[in-house]
Parts: sequence; C-alpha cells; structure tokens
Amino acid sequence: MSEILVIGEPEIIEGFALTGARIRPESDPGRAERIMENLFRSREADIIVVTESLFEQLPEKTRIQAEASGRPIFLTLPRPAGIEAWGEREDLISRIIRRAIGYRLKIRR
Repeated sequence: MSEILVIGEPEIIEGFALTGARIRPESDPGRAERIMENLFRSREADIIVVTESLFEQLPEKTRIQAEASGRPIFLTLPRPAGIEAWGEREDLISRIIRRAIGYRLKIRR
C-alpha cells in the first residue's frame, strides 16, 4: 500500500487523518520547504499532498522539483472556494484518495 502524507494548514488537512494518511500540519513556507527537501531524499512517502496556498509560497526551485518528481508523487490540494464549490472539491478529494489507496470513498458533510 502507498504511504500518503498531507502537508498544510491544520484546519484544511485534519480530515485526511481519517483516511489513513499521515498529516504534517504546517503553515510556515520555510519549514514546509525543509520538510519537502527531506522528503525528496528520504522517500518516506509515495504520495505527498500539499495545500495549494502553502505550495504557492514555496520557492520556485522547490515547486519545480516537486512538479517534476516521479516519486514521490506531489499533488496540490486546491484551496477551499466556499460552499457552492463543495461538489467539485469533494470529487477532487475522492479522486486523490482513490488514486492513492485504490478505493473510492464517499465524503459526507
């Protein structure tokens, strides 16, 4: 089974712990950059999900390295857009989880 790690703002990523993913709450781009550099070397996770707002604050070099990485696979989690966009976010999150663990989960509000 693939190891999933989710990095980002605590209020956004907490729910991923319920899926079995490991979470690393982090809001500081400098610390997130160091975490990601360690992940490039250690390959302790197969799939790494980073919140979009945190990813955009990382240095360009780190973003390019993440986007070009074959393993681990880096994905960005779009920022919340409000209740009207919930269906789209729900579908995206379900697809990410299904791709990572091989099962489709129904997310309930």
